[in-house]
Amino acid sequence: MKKYVFICHSGRYPVMAMILMFFILCIQSIAQMKSEPKNFTLDQCVEIAVKNNYDVLIANAQVETSGADITNAFGRYLPSINFSGGYSRQLNVKGGNTVDVGGQIIPIPAPNPNSYSMNAYASYLLFDGFSRGANYSRAQESYNSNYNNSLYVIKRVKRDVNRQFFDIIKKFEIVKIRQENLELGRETLRPK
Repeated sequence: MKKYVFICHSGRYPVMAMILMFFILCIQSIAQMKSEPKNFTLDQCVEIAVKNNYDVLIANAQVETSGADITNAFGRYLPSINFSGGYSRQLNVKGGNTVDVGGQIIPIPAPNPNSYSMNAYASYLLFDGFSRGANYSRAQESYNSNYNNSLYVIKRVKRDVNRQFFDIIKKFEIVKIRQENLELGRETLRPK
């Protein structure tokens, strides 16, 4: 549990801080209770539902994933280019030795302690048994399927919101009619 401390020039007053927090929370809750209920139109309800519905968000994410799969499948048609470079250094290299070859002394210079390397490689796959084409077609079909599923989910959510919206209106009207019937019954049963 957090302890709120109210600090002023003469010291710390946790009790005052609690009272102050209590009044702030009371004022905030009273302000929330006094706010009028907001009325939504059918279009606003549909817009909010499509924007925040988890099924719609999941379906849209699947469409994006399928788009990335198409890019990946297309990348298999491109050539592969690799480049690498390297450097190494030997420490404590001994040098200046000599070798006697047939009576002639040949000096052996100290090896260069630095070593460099660089490689470049390019390749292009000409034929892989139609695997690239099949993968690309599969990725496109998966994208089309997920896109159509996304449209279906959006339509389903809109339909459900429409149904629920009109169901609420119908029930509100039924309650209103029953309240009128109740008032009419009370007036009829009142003694004259």
